[in-house]
This record gives sequence, structure tokens and C-alpha cells, in this order.
Amino acid sequence: MNSPNSNSDLNSRSNPDSAYGSNVFFITSTVDFSFTDSKMRDISYEAFLPEYETFTSKRSQIIMKKDGTNILKFTIESKDITAFRASINDIISFGKIIDNVMVLAKQNF
Repeated sequence: MNSPNSNSDLNSRSNPDSAYGSNVFFITSTVDFSFTDSKMRDISYEAFLPEYETFTSKRSQIIMKKDGTNILKFTIESKDITAFRASINDIISFGKIIDNVMVLAKQNF
């Protein structure tokens, strides 16, 4: 897996497209994991699905989708910085696990 790309925005106005559109303050961020091929991206996507179901809360939402042929995209929308930090830490932890599994697989095959 290549290094993830991240794009964060701190907004102080309402975003009508956001799940939190009526709030005065929210944070949005996108993290892209780029894989060497679509098969590894798809395996990672399937591996994350059980965890993904538990990430939406009243304060933060993570949206995961496949993008292009080899990118797994996570979009975070949070009401506050603490909820954002928890969400980004979950995504980073997942990325570290996938990266470590890929390293082990290369060593053993």
C-alpha cells in the first residue's frame, strides 16, 4: 500500500450536503489509500466492512468507498475535533494493519 493522501477542511458555516448540515461548525477530511492493484484494494475493503458498520455516531461519520481501480477512499465528517480525532485514528489504525499484513505476506510468499 502506498502512503495515504489526506485532505482536511475546517468549516465554520453550514454545509447542506453534510450529514450535519444544520451545524455551525464541522470538520471534513478525505483519506485515500492507494494500492498496487484492485485485488488488494478489494480485500482491504471487505476486511474493513465489519468495523465500518460501527463508526457512524451522532458526532462523526465515516464514509468508505472504492475509487478508480486501486483507491480506497474514506471521508470523515465530524461535529467536533475530538470526534474527528477518534475517526481519523480508526482509519490510521486500519491502514497500519493492512500495511503490516501486506509486509508479512510479501515475506512469506
